[in-house]
Amino acid sequence: IWGPKRGAAIRHPLRGMASREEERELEEWIEAVLGESPSPRGDLGASLKSGIVLCRLIETISPGSLRSNINIT
Repeated sequence: IWGPKRGAAIRHPLRGMASREEERELEEWIEAVLGESPSPRGDLGASLKSGIVLCRLIETISPGSLRSNINIT
């Protein structure tokens, strides 16, 4: 079964990044792909955690790859 081993700590994906510079680069890339800021409130982690930004990235990069009944606006 895939997943963390029993008792292992699950780390937040952005907290594991090496630097704020890498987080900024990621945010800039997402903004370039989507044409708008992925974190209008300044919290990239929360924006990614909701899944909406990730779904919009998938749909932008590969149109039609998500089920049509998912509202990603």
